[in-house]
Amino acid sequence: MIVLIGGEKGGTGKTTLATNLSALRAKLSGHNNVLLIDTDPQGSSADWTYYRREAGLNGVECIQLFGKHIVSEIDTKAERYDDIIIDAGGRDSQEIRYAMTIADVMIVPVGASQYDVNTIANIDDLLNQVQPMNPDLVCYAVVNNFPNHARLTEGADAIEFLKQFENVKPLDFIIHERISINRTSKGYGINESEDLFGQADPRAEDEILKLYKAIYE
Repeated sequence: MIVLIGGEKGGTGKTTLATNLSALRAKLSGHNNVLLIDTDPQGSSADWTYYRREAGLNGVECIQLFGKHIVSEIDTKAERYDDIIIDAGGRDSQEIRYAMTIADVMIVPVGASQYDVNTIANIDDLLNQVQPMNPDLVCYAVVNNFPNHARLTEGADAIEFLKQFENVKPLDFIIHERISINRTSKGYGINESEDLFGQADPRAEDEILKLYKAIYE
């Protein structure tokens, strides 16, 4: 399966979700054959994989790809890897457009502000353009990096707002901003947090697991 994590808005936590999904897929799939593709010139996913290798963890490999060669390169890699997860940068780039033509599932992380959810209109238009080339692509939007305060209603409001788009399906749960998830940038997945800093974070693990199940189950 090819999973694309992308969107037009920067700072929504695409790399954090891509890396955590990669680690969790490597653990739960049983095949340790996951390829993480970094199409962002910042190279954050590539850095994460480097730290992961230095920590002695395995199951995830990473390459960087840019431009129009993405399609041909991913087609080749799909013959070798059971799972491919693509981390696309936060902008409307040729990389995200090409990746949309070959992905099975697309995840668009969004903040809960009106500025953030408004960018989904452009993604919805892109999906219309891609549909003739990839009619089976399924796109989900997930509210991510939401403040961890019980009384805030903006997250639920954002989910409701996202229901108006034809091609984007909002997930009915929220992924909250947590220190434990931020710490996974050192090469770990949240499912490995007990090894990272001595104790697990069940709430964070549960939220990433919900995203995992939405994609793979």
